[in-house]
Amino acid sequence: MDKTISSKLINSNNHVNTYIELYREYLSERTEKSYLKFQNIIECSDEIRINIEDINDDDKSLLDAMSNHYTDYLFELVRFITIENQCPEAFYQKLFDQIFCSGIINLSEREYGLLLMLLANNIKGLPYYQANSPVVVSDAKAEEIISEIRPFIRKAMYMADDRFEFTTQLSSQIIDILNQIDTREKKAVLLAILIGAIRNRAIGGTGIAEDDNS
Repeated sequence: MDKTISSKLINSNNHVNTYIELYREYLSERTEKSYLKFQNIIECSDEIRINIEDINDDDKSLLDAMSNHYTDYLFELVRFITIENQCPEAFYQKLFDQIFCSGIINLSEREYGLLLMLLANNIKGLPYYQANSPVVVSDAKAEEIISEIRPFIRKAMYMADDRFEFTTQLSSQIIDILNQIDTREKKAVLLAILIGAIRNRAIGGTGIAEDDNS
């Protein structure tokens, strides 16, 4: 983490101006390595919390307008890039290129600084919302895997059906079960079934074990 960027954000008494300055200093020239500074700004932003009451009315109005115009787009862009992301560096490079270099968004220096502020603080999950080679399994392949690992699925489902007082007890057992399965694809199928069952119970299902019809 860049200590200079972190210090500027943590010690700032005007975050609007700070993000504009960060954009001007580190991103405006669009160098080959600008995306690394972009990554540092996003990651360092996780350490701060901006009080909207500290922003003057003019900046607040512009931020609101930009938020209404760009937040949904930025969120979908992050989600889209995440799907096939291989590593954090590639994630930030694609995101930086799309926002600042593609020509899709054309803004003034000040507006780019505000957009950077919105991206760093309004898009929930950054800098942690990054996939790493997500597993996609067809229905036919999933059925094949389920047949093969059915005993592990049943064990995991019953373990999760309120068998333990503490969630760490459950999670330790799930880890042990996963360690007995030989491929990432098979592990992903088991976890998908387990997560789906837990979600179903959270919205009113009758119980995880009872939902297992496999």
